Amino acid sequence: MIALVVFAHWFCPFAAIFDRGTAFIRIHGIIGLDVIQHLGSLQLVPCLRILERVVQRLEKRQLNHEYLKVFHQQERDGIIEEIFVPPQPFGEFVWIPHRPVLKSDPTSTTKIRPVFNCSLKVGYSPSLKEATYQGINLTSVLLDLLLTFRANKHVVLADIKKAFLMIRLKLESDRNKLCFFLKEGGRLRCFRYNTIIFGYAASPFILRYVFKYHAAQFPMDNCRSTMENRFYVDNLVMSHDEPDELCRLYTPTRERLCQGGFELQSCNSNHVAIRNKMQEHGSLSDHGNKWEKVLGYRYCPLSDTFCVAAVKCDSCAFTKRRILSETVYAPLS
Repeated sequence: MIALVVFAHWFCPFAAIFDRGTAFIRIHGIIGLDVIQHLGSLQLVPCLRILERVVQRLEKRQLNHEYLKVFHQQERDGIIEEIFVPPQPFGEFVWIPHRPVLKSDPTSTTKIRPVFNCSLKVGYSPSLKEATYQGINLTSVLLDLLLTFRANKHVVLADIKKAFLMIRLKLESDRNKLCFFLKEGGRLRCFRYNTIIFGYAASPFILRYVFKYHAAQFPMDNCRSTMENRFYVDNLVMSHDEPDELCRLYTPTRERLCQGGFELQSCNSNHVAIRNKMQEHGSLSDHGNKWEKVLGYRYCPLSDTFCVAAVKCDSCAFTKRRILSETVYAPLS
């Protein structure tokens, strides 16, 4: 694909480039550059201390190997790269602490994944989140998606595989703002992301901005409207009363997303013909559970049943995080 350069709207500090089906972003949204330059030296010691605690907890639960496997795969995929930083210029990089999040839900495609804390503050200095232009809200209205989902007879559900990690950072100076440490075999290793990450304040805006730009390269039709309006972050929710029309929408939507480097995965539908087409493409959900996650709720395509997720209450929960994790999650409540 010929490289296409987008000149952002007046409110957008990001410049997007599509080159050979891959989205590249140049981030101009880091404000207070003089403050950011000192942020690396301030966060260096706290990041190392947090890393030690994380490693101890993982080794205690015998999960350190599984956690490192996630980063090894990302390194093979070119999502992260190891960097060799002499002690003197460590402060020129922005270091972000991370911790593992475990998913016991059978519908989750990733059972353990890292989450980065861009809200880390040291003293009176701003966090990376506070120093970032977060963009305007381009996310589709959740209520509209849920009402449309239940109003029409047939549905298609899917999500984008590693959506944030498919958007590359073009400038080295931007990549140096997303650095982190790993400890493996007693050796400290330094890495940085070549992509935007989950947890970075501007990532949801950048994702929607790239989606909308990519959709604008195609003629105005129902497929383009789906790409622009039927996503909630990386979750696709399509519905229609006519299964043939829904099937005609699914295939070109998938193909157009692939042209932008985005792959649909965990697809499902309550119509047999559409599920068969998903199976032909190798994108049909195969987690073996009859329930699918839909915008925070649970949905069974076979019985067309919609409900809130089941909760197992822990009477021993005593921290705010544990208590909130045991409550019923209903996005519209």
